[in-house]
Amino acid sequence: MTLRNQSGVRINWNALFIFSIVLGVLYLYQQTEKPPADLPMPIAQVRFLEILAASAQRYNARQNDLQIAAIRQDRARNICSTVEGLKFNDWLGRIESISSTLSGKAALRVRITPEIELKTMNSDLSDIGQNTLIPADSPLYKSIYNLPSKQWIRVSGLFFASQSDCIREGSLTNEGSLTEPEFVVRFTNITNIKEGSR
Repeated sequence: MTLRNQSGVRINWNALFIFSIVLGVLYLYQQTEKPPADLPMPIAQVRFLEILAASAQRYNARQNDLQIAAIRQDRARNICSTVEGLKFNDWLGRIESISSTLSGKAALRVRITPEIELKTMNSDLSDIGQNTLIPADSPLYKSIYNLPSKQWIRVSGLFFASQSDCIREGSLTNEGSLTEPEFVVRFTNITNIKEGSR
């Protein structure tokens, strides 16, 4: 429904209503993604996220696409100076999804910010040679078996080396890589926050 206010400005109340709902959903999403105050991030994770945030900001402020290569090169150099030995240890995140492949292995996606994700491959075929999927007979599988989505956890593991990004990132576009990166990892330890120490 479209009406005019006292100033004669047309107002589409349906669009305004939908817009307010979207804002509310976004607000709630941002609130639920924030970790509790008593769950600090390791310094290496904080530095990692700072590097990614700065790169995303540079990408969004670029003057043209010729600058993208330099942004990715700078990000790769900074990541390599921060992630020692391609390892991450006790990083804080939330379970985005846990799924099963045809062979019964677990595929895991962990969100460490609303935009950034650590993940295994999602199929047996794509995981050939990577070994990121979690075997059903492994202790790691048992540690996630009863965990729900959005559960806060601490994760440790290994990144894969990459010439273009220092560590392997799975996005298909520059925009995805720089604003919503998805890093393929091999998890080595997962701790449920409720069971582990805060």
